[in-house]
Amino acid sequence: MKPLAILPPGSSELAAVSAPRGARPSPRVFPVNAGEQTLFEHEPSRLLTREEELTLHVRWRGPHVGVLRFLFMARGEREPRLVAGYTILPDLWVTLRLPLSIFDIDDLRLPRTPGVLTTLVNGQRLDPAELDRVCVNARAAVEGGCFEAGALLEGARPEAALAPTLPVVDPLGQWMARDWSGRTRSIEEMQTRLRRELRLVRRFARARPEPPVAHRVEQTDGRWAFVDPEGRRFFSLGINCISHAQSGPMPPAMESLLVGRPRQVERLIGGVEQYSFQAENLRRAFGEAAYESWAELTESRLRRWGINTVGNWSDEAFLARSRLPHVWGWPAFPRTATRLFRDLPDVFSPDYEIEARRCAEALRPRAADGRLLGAFMMNEPHWAFGRFNLAAEMLVANPGTHTRRRLAAWMAERYGGDAAALARAWGGRATGFEEFERRVWPDLARAGGRVEEDLWEFSRLIVRRFVGVPAEAARAVAPAVLNLGVRYAWLASPLLLEGAEHFDVYTVNNYSANAPVDTIREIGAATGRPVLVGEFHFGALDRGLPSAGLRAVATQADRAVAIRRYVETLAAEPWAVGAHYFQLNDQPLLGRFDGENYQIGLVDVCHRPYREVCAAFRAASRAIPEVRAGRRAPFDGAFKEIPRVSL
Repeated sequence: MKPLAILPPGSSELAAVSAPRGARPSPRVFPVNAGEQTLFEHEPSRLLTREEELTLHVRWRGPHVGVLRFLFMARGEREPRLVAGYTILPDLWVTLRLPLSIFDIDDLRLPRTPGVLTTLVNGQRLDPAELDRVCVNARAAVEGGCFEAGALLEGARPEAALAPTLPVVDPLGQWMARDWSGRTRSIEEMQTRLRRELRLVRRFARARPEPPVAHRVEQTDGRWAFVDPEGRRFFSLGINCISHAQSGPMPPAMESLLVGRPRQVERLIGGVEQYSFQAENLRRAFGEAAYESWAELTESRLRRWGINTVGNWSDEAFLARSRLPHVWGWPAFPRTATRLFRDLPDVFSPDYEIEARRCAEALRPRAADGRLLGAFMMNEPHWAFGRFNLAAEMLVANPGTHTRRRLAAWMAERYGGDAAALARAWGGRATGFEEFERRVWPDLARAGGRVEEDLWEFSRLIVRRFVGVPAEAARAVAPAVLNLGVRYAWLASPLLLEGAEHFDVYTVNNYSANAPVDTIREIGAATGRPVLVGEFHFGALDRGLPSAGLRAVATQADRAVAIRRYVETLAAEPWAVGAHYFQLNDQPLLGRFDGENYQIGLVDVCHRPYREVCAAFRAASRAIPEVRAGRRAPFDGAFKEIPRVSL
């Protein structure tokens, strides 16, 4: 087979994209430097409504992805009340659709159109009448790019989306716009490399001992650690999402971006076909034995890299055959028909207890699995993406919930049944306790004083109930299985420390450049629980993909330094019991289910390891025992961080 064609950056083919259709004015051009800057401001021509949309046709011209963020400024405020962002593939005209229903902050994601990758909404609720202007900001990782944009359009009827026509994905799933060291040139090259490695793995394979019966956590001499039944203490160094492939959606409008799509549909999600070049490349290399061959390779690789834990969301068939300890997440978390705020269930409802018992049953068949290190109840609840007064947000809508009834009873108890005392304390905002069950208040989150204090205190009860009910159900089903907590996205609010007495280990995800030692100490001091970092990663822009993830560095060598420094610094912290990296594979070029297409893996789309990164894990693993014993200082190498271009 001939080597794959590569379009060099700036080639005439790459630049030949279609402009917006129709009789629109020529787009404005906005040069963009590294970092974030404002491109333009838009003042609404009239009072906008939640039923309308803002539409922008835009093209990003740069060597990597670009980010556009819409900052909604309320009248008289200096900081944005609400922010909506999009990550965009380079050199394609795309359409950004921004439904103004986001003013209610019920959803974190926005509609995707071809060429649009990740989307994200964060901030506080906004009344359209308070809107003063919209600032359109851009973010880039390097100098020299520009945005071309039409006018920001207002309207109840959405503009038609632009359909990109330029291929950007080669037959192996790699980016066509650039070349790099380590790029796979042909299917034959990939086949030879993977088959040779598998032969070596089988030649030197060794039998592995049976795993211990159960694990626990233990504090000795002020330092926490996981401990197996034979008394061996260890720091859990894991990799998340260990899978033979990660798929991404391929709606018909995106097929023009491919030279050739994989032959096999991996699955359907919401009626949309999901394809995977990683799975296709394994079939090309190993045929019908693709999965078994990948599993052999991967088990060997993990051990060689010093990984001692299979992390969350890993392939179930791999968990069944691997001899490494693993963690596991509940397949479902209890829900109720009515939500209090975002994904927060009606936690005082009897249905919440029933659902908690049903969801916890998934633990029963795993309780005797000696390789199970522990289980997470859920991952990154959306109600915890910010410092929200949950009781105040609950009172914005949905009268009559069980949690509102509990609030009414709690407030009556708090004020001794004295409605006049309540009215005085609340400045007339409430005059009777029954109002908390049936009334709607749109603005109590910023009320201040006794109002905010009361609702914040009840919010603590909400979180305790959110955590405690399913945790107790899990303990009844599988008392020996460690509860590894909720996997909060970050410590966004003191409320997230509530209910931690139900955890054996408190888990928090973290994407900072340095290990979050201060946060871990804060959690440990407040809860008395050891802490596991459930996710961290670093991505670079020198190979493979146009996005570098939530924490970006310049090169693979910088990734290696950053990872080793992060792991060893964390290992030195007495409260820390582990760090799990996100994730094994690079993400698909055109985005996974939510649009992420980050170069964050230990292996690329052709299953080629990033050698610098794998060596860093191996070096950190070997250093951890000495670091934890205090006989060696954590690695403290320097690396070059670059501006983040993700949301």
